[in-house]
Amino acid sequence: MMCRDTWPLGLRFTLQVCALLVLMLGLVACNSDDFIIPPVPGTEPEMMPAEVEPQVWPEAVVAAMAQSSLGCASVVNADGVRIRTGPGEQYPTLGLGYLDDALPMQGMSQDRNWVEVTAPDGRTAYVFAELTDTVCPDVQESQ
Repeated sequence: MMCRDTWPLGLRFTLQVCALLVLMLGLVACNSDDFIIPPVPGTEPEMMPAEVEPQVWPEAVVAAMAQSSLGCASVVNADGVRIRTGPGEQYPTLGLGYLDDALPMQGMSQDRNWVEVTAPDGRTAYVFAELTDTVCPDVQESQ
């Protein structure tokens, strides 16, 4: 009978690997809820994205999107926002917009600093882009 210390190194390694595999298979086969094998770092399963519920907008936003040539609304995000006749502070004010007012969005100025909207009286008007949030059915982008 050979003493374990005199076994060749390759044989000892092989026996250790086999013992480890038998142990692992036994743990997997036991299916015990009391024993949890922690995941190997970097091998965690990818999380499935949660189902996204459809966005529900207030009626004023839906109405503004319906009147827009782009299908988007520009929602005022401050009180007392000037609605102007052109894309700049030098243009006269048509009126004021208040928090959560929704205006049909028709486009943007070339420098993208002003949103072209339809004013409540039906005229083309402009609002400073930083004072509005753009709401589109397919694109959720804030200005």
